[in-house]
Amino acid sequence: MEDPPSRRPKKKFLTLLMEIVVLLCVVAVAGGMGWFIGNGDVKDVRAVNRQLQEERTRSAELRKERAALREELRIAKEGGVEKKETDLDKLLARKEAEWKRKLNQVRIEAEVEKVKRVEDLEREIRLLKMDERMKKEMAEGDDSAVPEGVAQGLTPRARQVCAEMLAWEGLESDALAAAREKLTRELGARSLVRVKFGSGSAHVGSDDLDAIRVAVADTQDYSLLLAVGFADTGGDEELNRELGSLRARNTADSMQGLIRRGQIVESVYLGETSRFGAKAENRVVEIWELQR
Repeated sequence: MEDPPSRRPKKKFLTLLMEIVVLLCVVAVAGGMGWFIGNGDVKDVRAVNRQLQEERTRSAELRKERAALREELRIAKEGGVEKKETDLDKLLARKEAEWKRKLNQVRIEAEVEKVKRVEDLEREIRLLKMDERMKKEMAEGDDSAVPEGVAQGLTPRARQVCAEMLAWEGLESDALAAAREKLTRELGARSLVRVKFGSGSAHVGSDDLDAIRVAVADTQDYSLLLAVGFADTGGDEELNRELGSLRARNTADSMQGLIRRGQIVESVYLGETSRFGAKAENRVVEIWELQR
């Protein structure tokens, strides 16, 4: 009598469960890799290739761990020791959680890179708009009231502001305040701080530097900072011009190490004045911020 055909032993439930979970992990990782590679506009090709290689290495490690778990189960069964399913579940759950954390970190980094790229594009667009605006100001701006020596070397916006300021001479306090407010409203110019100087001096003191530092910190990126110098009405006019110009240049130079991203610093001397009050109050450089 022939022996009945041998039946293939069924896989243990524990072994089958482990293989299913491991397969799900590998599929999830592959899906995560596909998502990451699909966002190739965020990172360059070399970064994507490097990430792919890391994922392949992790997959190989996972296969080794699966083989090690199988061997551990085999040895435990041969020794008559039953391994609890809950222990295996916890181990696989920890591995799955680790992969999820890894995938989430990749996604976060990708989003950060995307935000940075958008910000860079917005800055480029803003600069292009600034250039167009400055060209329009150069074509349409009225700076005819600015003396030739003053207008030379200044940007169109600065020349417009200077033309307005020169027209303020002799205004009463209320009219002067209204003119300053109009300049802010129509040309986006804002007075930041006044730097006062002693008679015959063009030195910017430490206290003034502190005031300038605080004022510049409150300005906007890519704006124009204009140091406007004045002199009192006493003394020789030519000497006052030289001294007032030097004060304005020194004040502008003191701002160079303090300016924000994309800012431009210019200086100008607008002559003798009495608009600020007593004689000593007119030995001054007033710093303005002009929105570009």
